[in-house]
Amino acid sequence: MFFLLILVSLAFYNDIKINHWVIPFIGAATVFIITSGISIMLYDSFFDTFKSLPEISLNFNSYNSAAYIVAITILLSFGIWSSLYYINSIKEKKKAFRVSFKSILVSAIIAGVIVILAPVKDGSEFLFVFAPLTIIITNYIEIIEDKWFREIFLAVLFILPFVLLLL
Repeated sequence: MFFLLILVSLAFYNDIKINHWVIPFIGAATVFIITSGISIMLYDSFFDTFKSLPEISLNFNSYNSAAYIVAITILLSFGIWSSLYYINSIKEKKKAFRVSFKSILVSAIIAGVIVILAPVKDGSEFLFVFAPLTIIITNYIEIIEDKWFREIFLAVLFILPFVLLLL
């Protein structure tokens, strides 16, 4: 799914060089050719390796514990709250940096879709959301004007892992 991020970023940059648009597809074709070669060597068939593609699961029953509920609630609330300010701050950035900020936002959206569609819900799927949300939340912390609110925000982020260990 992150392959889409490459294409969206190229569209944001208004890049018209044809080689920049062809290179991602050549990379995907290379992976396809190597996987087909491995499938021929191991299974004597072209597409047996592709039968093990991941499935989609919308079963969220594994999140029915106090630790998951607290962690997901804090992550979603801080992420959505920070994203709203992040989106508003994009307009204030220099034109050269806007594309990077938009790409990070698209990356967070794609990571959120991966978390929702992950076939195994064991908490490891949240690692995809970690990098973009870290950037978004950090940018929000930098623009908070009230010192007491910033300190509470950081304290909650610091104390949360220890609370989750106790749960």
